[in-house]
This record gives sequence, structure tokens and C-alpha cells, in this order.
Amino acid sequence: MNYYKRHIGDYAAATRHLSLLEHGVYCMLLDVYYTSERALPAELKAVQRLVGAKSKDEREAVETILSEFFEQHGDGWHQPRCDEEIHHKQAKAETNQTLGKLGGRPKLITDSVIPENPNGLSKESDLVSTAETESNPSHKPVANSQYSQGTSDEVPTSGKPALPDCPHLVLIDLFGQHLPELPQPKPEMWDGKHAESMRARWKWVLSAKKRSGERYATNRDEALDWFGRFFRYVSGSDFLMGRRGDFTCTLQWLVKAENFAKVVQGNYENKEATHAPR
Repeated sequence: MNYYKRHIGDYAAATRHLSLLEHGVYCMLLDVYYTSERALPAELKAVQRLVGAKSKDEREAVETILSEFFEQHGDGWHQPRCDEEIHHKQAKAETNQTLGKLGGRPKLITDSVIPENPNGLSKESDLVSTAETESNPSHKPVANSQYSQGTSDEVPTSGKPALPDCPHLVLIDLFGQHLPELPQPKPEMWDGKHAESMRARWKWVLSAKKRSGERYATNRDEALDWFGRFFRYVSGSDFLMGRRGDFTCTLQWLVKAENFAKVVQGNYENKEATHAPR
């Protein structure tokens, strides 16, 4: 490692009692540890040599720091905080290597990175709209109407809809809040078909109408509220949560058109379950 985080507050709290010589030895040991990305040698003299400890005071300082801040194992002297940072760095490097083989790291998902489809609703979204219109409305997580109207991101009642951009990261976070037991998607790898499917479901919530003629959501806040209740509704299904067998749903699975339609129609409700929230 050519760089590591130095948490000054944590370091100062743990080392205020050290002499200037001991501070210098500790910092040198940390540099060696991070540079080699492995435990310090088990033999004391080898460690002293690594940091250039020649005088009696310097050699004693090395021994003091090792005994206080390091743990001796079979393969050498370990520093728990260093091991944790090195593990995170190596895991990130492996991820980057894998992404490189796939053509590089995808852009971070934000509303500006993934533009809306200028042609309006996709065919996939139309499919869900048709399927849900024909379903029993009592099984749908319908948005309530307590939000005020007239906001800048509200869907107009006539003309071409100007829908608010799909907040991918917010929806991923909302999924994690309501369904922490399920496998969690990695935001930095949320792109391609998964992002397109989520965007289509977001558009559907803001565009489809109930039998009463009202939209499920007319603005960003109402759409987020709908998805929050949708995820809570999913948490009540034994099948979707994997409580009945090997299958466990994921966010990727939920935003696919055919799966989304089935969930909203109540196909996966428990027999004793009540209807989805309105």
C-alpha cells in the first residue's frame, strides 16, 4: 500500500503517553506494515533491523511498541487495525480487477448519469401497466393522497408527462432499510438491464392510473412512499423472503416487469395474509 488512512483522533487518544522516540518507532512500524501488507517478522531483531533501530533506547522502543500495540501470532506480529485496512484495500483491488476484465468500472448511478428515456415509457413498463390494470386493485400497494399538489416535479394532467428522474441510489437504500434480510445490491455495479428495469418501474408508478382514474403517485415523494410500502409488502411474503424454500428474491428480481406485476397482483401473498396496503 502506498497510502493509508491516518485517523489522528484515534491515534492521539491511544498514544498520548508515548515519548517522541516511541512515536517515531510506531510510525515507522506502521509504514513497514502497510508497505509490505503483511505481519511484521516474528523475530524481534528482524523487526528492529527493519526500522533501523540501532541504539539501546531505539531497540527497547521497538520492543515496547510491539508488546503494547501488536499481537504476536505464529506468522509474526499483527496489528488489528492495519490488517483491517489491508483487507479492505485488497478486496477493492480484486473488485477493480474483475471489473477491468468486464470492460471497466460502470459509472456511479445518479440521476444525471442515467438519463430518462426520451421516448417515454418503455415496452417493458407498458407490459406491467397492462398486467396491473387487469388485476384486483385490492392487492396493489397504492399511494395515498396526503401529499400537497402543485410541486415542481408533479406529473401534469395533460400533455406529455415530465417525470422526475429515477433516484436509483435512494431506491436501493430504501430496499436495504425495509428488506435487510435479502441480498443487497452493490450501488457501484447497478447498471445495464437492472437500472433500465428500475427506471421503467419508477415511470410506471408515476404514470399508471388506478380504476378511479387517479395516479399511484404524482411526484417524487409520493413515488418513494409507494416503493417504501411495496418493499414492506414484500417483507410479508414467506415465499419472497425465502421462508418456504431455497428461493429468495432480490431487488434485481423484483424490478423485472413480469415479477413486479405478479408481486403487485398479490401472487405471492401468504394464504392468511391481508391485502397489500392502499
